[in-house]
Amino acid sequence: MKLYFANTSPYARKARIALRELSLLPTVEEVFQNPFEDSPALVASNPLKKVPCLITGEGQAIYDSPVICAYLSARSESKTLHPDGAARWPTLTGEALAD
Repeated sequence: MKLYFANTSPYARKARIALRELSLLPTVEEVFQNPFEDSPALVASNPLKKVPCLITGEGQAIYDSPVICAYLSARSESKTLHPDGAARWPTLTGEALAD
């Protein structure tokens, strides 16, 4: 997988933190995207030309940090960002606050 990011994007930081919290960093190549230049690979994958953008192992582009975080959480075998039960709603509310 590849995660396109820019250091200045708080949304990209959120996705990068999720990678680390879920112990998925070894499975994802982080690709720095200069916010002032359009990368041909990013433009081809994401019509919005925005970061973060995750390219899955199957080549599917996933963008928008909540969607990326949900995808990564579903991919993790040992951890989750979205617990079940009563803890789910404060967690999702906190995630929305980060957006």
